[in-house]
Amino acid sequence: MDRELQAAIRKAGLDPAKGKTTGPSNGTPNPSFAGWAAVLATPDADRALPKIAAELERLGWHPDPDGSHPLSYEKSDWFLVGRSVAEADAVTLAPGESLLTLAATDFDG
Repeated sequence: MDRELQAAIRKAGLDPAKGKTTGPSNGTPNPSFAGWAAVLATPDADRALPKIAAELERLGWHPDPDGSHPLSYEKSDWFLVGRSVAEADAVTLAPGESLLTLAATDFDG
């Protein structure tokens, strides 16, 4: 799943290495979760969202009709949400910056 997230990130013109992937919890990898986050200039984050969405759909993800996030997709037993926010509790953002996050979870895993 991580490869599909990275492909969508690259298709949006972003470098996956410039963000942070979610590390293993307590040093144990979790094959049921994949995530990525990066602080970007707000215009870059805003431009990236529709490009990521288009690549996810090309890779077989289906929009979640009840999605409450700008990116809300399903594929098999996986559910993905993504969004860009200009204010975040966990990260100090400068004016003009946004936190772009993607998180995919396998609910059957």
